[in-house]
Amino acid sequence: MTTDLTNRIWTTVGSAVTAASDVTPGANVAVVRSRAADPTVASVIAAAAEAKGATVTQHVYPSFDVWRDTFYLPDPIHAAIRSCDVLISHPYLSAPQFQWSKTVFGAMMDKGIGHLSFSPSAEVLAGPVLEWPHELAIAISKVLADRLFGADREIHITDDRGTDLRMIGSEAVTHPTPPSALQAAQPELGDESPWGNLLRIHPVGEIGWHPFDSAEGTFVIDAIDGYGVLEAPLTWHIEDGAVAAVTGGREADHFQTAIDRYAPEGCRHLLAEASFGFNPKCTWERGRRGIAGLLPMAGTFHVAMGISTNKAIPPEATPTHVDALNRAPKVRVDDEIIMENGRLRLLDDLRKDSAVRDIAAKYGDPDLLLSEGTTDW
Repeated sequence: MTTDLTNRIWTTVGSAVTAASDVTPGANVAVVRSRAADPTVASVIAAAAEAKGATVTQHVYPSFDVWRDTFYLPDPIHAAIRSCDVLISHPYLSAPQFQWSKTVFGAMMDKGIGHLSFSPSAEVLAGPVLEWPHELAIAISKVLADRLFGADREIHITDDRGTDLRMIGSEAVTHPTPPSALQAAQPELGDESPWGNLLRIHPVGEIGWHPFDSAEGTFVIDAIDGYGVLEAPLTWHIEDGAVAAVTGGREADHFQTAIDRYAPEGCRHLLAEASFGFNPKCTWERGRRGIAGLLPMAGTFHVAMGISTNKAIPPEATPTHVDALNRAPKVRVDDEIIMENGRLRLLDDLRKDSAVRDIAAKYGDPDLLLSEGTTDW
């Protein structure tokens, strides 16, 4: 890893750890990464926590091949999570994340453990996707929020491979805060979050709806948490607001087994989110395992099942959060088509918005920063 990349990780990751209110002198901090994750990120996290006077232990959970048959998180890692005051994780998202998420959220709720999660790879955390201006992303999200969000808006997602999903935003709470501003600013959610002091670092440029009054249909998936970009698509079959079945071959069978195994009795695989990216600087990569850098990609759309930081998500939701992405659907919000064939039509209007252009001009050429980017699959 280059010195420049390390310095950038210090800027994004180290500063977030330094600012975390529960990383205090004497706090027991467990830094956990997967074997595939870049160790430099974990080293920066540990150094930043130690600089604040915390006691830090570092842990590596083994590759999925080691526990493919049981799905159970190894005891030493489970014990480290349960005994710490603050958990800081840098998981390279893989199939075990279902058990990982259950263990993490269970510890946070049972013991009030603080949790900071740096999900993307080191390259995403310090790369050009994250460097796309936050101020610009927040400005765009506010424009889109005023235009697209409100009670009883219908979102209809289709493609020529079988996607046909209709969702209606909840009349009571379509979104409790301005969409995406919360994520783009990357704040600590604090006591208002059911998960406590949860900070998640994601690339900027994503906006979405949750919760829903209804969701019915099918959603074809090209990339998904835990598996990355798929060799062949799989399909979620959604009934009464929840994933009722998963089809599509070996990966679909594996995914269905994983989520069913860890769904407590009475839980359903409820949809927690429907979002799309508007960052034109993201690019698709075949063979990619993590999808955090793809979710903000202009022209893509994703839905998620499980829990959410929105307290309106019912308690019977499956205790994990899984993002599933369709790379180029047609999306209609009420009577307006907002994207089609990998092209986000909204960017055409944003390039003409004087307030958005003025902010973009502070960082470079507005036409380049608001370009369509690439949809080269």
